[in-house]
Amino acid sequence: MIKWGWQNDKQRYFCNNCGKLLTTASRKKSIARQISWFKKWVYDKRTLKSLSAESKKSISVLRRLFSEFLSKPPTYRIKKNSNCHLIIDGTNYGDDCILNYFDNDLKYLQ
Repeated sequence: MIKWGWQNDKQRYFCNNCGKLLTTASRKKSIARQISWFKKWVYDKRTLKSLSAESKKSISVLRRLFSEFLSKPPTYRIKKNSNCHLIIDGTNYGDDCILNYFDNDLKYLQ
């Protein structure tokens, strides 16, 4: 197999034996799928065992993916508001914590 460029955001390969061109799954779709599993784990409180059965990935692979997501949280631009009413919620995941601030006046989640 030889890498044979990209087509529609998919890696193409050329098989030396049969002469056929093969493609892999889209990178964007793969990442979107991983994020959907993470959201199901966080928001829907699904177990790793049930996600493992659904995704056909091992529990250790899901743990590694989720640890990567938790180690690189997105950075948000904080909107300044000196007079606000905050609703604060936190969820612990072992040694990690997700903390949400909701400004009720601006209807903005941080």
